Amino acid sequence: MSALRITSRTGPTRLALLRPLLPAISTLVLLHGLCPATARAQQDLNGLVVQWAKGSYASPVICTMKRTETTESKSLRGIRRVELDRKLRHGRDLVATLEFVDMEVDDATRCFDATAHAISNLVGKLELRVPGASHPETARSDFRSLLKRKKGFEFEVIAGKLRAQEVTDPPSTFRPVNVSRATVSLTAISPGMDAARELAEFSSPRKTMLELKLRGGEVWRIPLFQTFSRPR
Repeated sequence: MSALRITSRTGPTRLALLRPLLPAISTLVLLHGLCPATARAQQDLNGLVVQWAKGSYASPVICTMKRTETTESKSLRGIRRVELDRKLRHGRDLVATLEFVDMEVDDATRCFDATAHAISNLVGKLELRVPGASHPETARSDFRSLLKRKKGFEFEVIAGKLRAQEVTDPPSTFRPVNVSRATVSLTAISPGMDAARELAEFSSPRKTMLELKLRGGEVWRIPLFQTFSRPR
């Protein structure tokens, strides 16, 4: 899938409009299917959760574009992309990778969500794992129990780099984000939540709230809908 951008160069604005995307979203996504080939990763709770989280996700955004000589300032709808995958760290330790894809918003004066809350452009890739240990014999029951009670899982950030850019005119520069001792949670979005209404028009097998908490207290919350499930 190519990068979905919110930007305008010379000529027509290249905006990732939401509605044309909808028919392309497959509803045939395996939520909890686990392939025998990943048996090694299934030996503990961390491996099961990493498998569960994998996939391509998106979140709707609205950006106000700059006025030009030929066009008036206007608000356009698009999406930001978030990718969750897995990797072997140092060749043996299975971790989740969380990538925030650049929205490329240099030609926008402001970006916000459906509640009019300002959105920062996050760019970078983090490595995550579930804290603690789980005995292989109880990993599956622990997984099911946590998913039922907490509707999701929490990870600790163990490596990676992240930058944040406020969407302004003129464009602001990226600032580094200290992700040391940060946590990331993925929690199911329940009907009745504001986020559920925000994502209501999207037909998707999984809708989840991503919450990134920094050690200093700053929190980013991004409602996500799954667009593609990576092969197990």
